[in-house]
Amino acid sequence: MLTTDYISLLDEVLTIIKKTDDLSDKEYSTCFKNKGLPIPSSNDLDKVRQKLVRDGFIIVTSDYEIAIEGYIFIEELGYRGQISRKKNEDKNQTRLERLTQENALRLNNLTCFLAIGSGLLALIEILKFGYFLYDRCHLV
Repeated sequence: MLTTDYISLLDEVLTIIKKTDDLSDKEYSTCFKNKGLPIPSSNDLDKVRQKLVRDGFIIVTSDYEIAIEGYIFIEELGYRGQISRKKNEDKNQTRLERLTQENALRLNNLTCFLAIGSGLLALIEILKFGYFLYDRCHLV
C-alpha cells in the first residue's frame, strides 16, 4: 500500500471505531465495502490499529475504543488534515523566510544610503567650517 492509502486507512478506521467499538476484521471489510473503499488486509488493519494506539487516539480494553484525543483528531480532519496543515505551515514558513531576506536586503540598502548621506553631510559641514575659517583669516 502507498503512504496515502495508509493515511486514508488510518482516518477511516478511526472513524469506524468512533461509530462502533467492537468489530471483527470481517466487519471492518464490510464497512469498507459499503463505502466503496478498497478492503484492507488483516495485517494492514493490525498495523493501523497499533499506530492509532501509539498515537493515543484509541485505547485497548477488551476491544478497541476511541479516546478523547481521537474524537478531537477526527474533528481536526484526521491524518489528512494534519498533513494539509503541515504543508500550509511549511509554505508559510518558506514565505516568511523569503520576506525576511527581502527586508534584510532593503534594510542593508537603507543603511548604506544613510551612511553615504551622513558622510556627505559631514563633508559639507567640514567644508563650511573650512570656508568660515578661511574667510575669517582673510578679513583680518
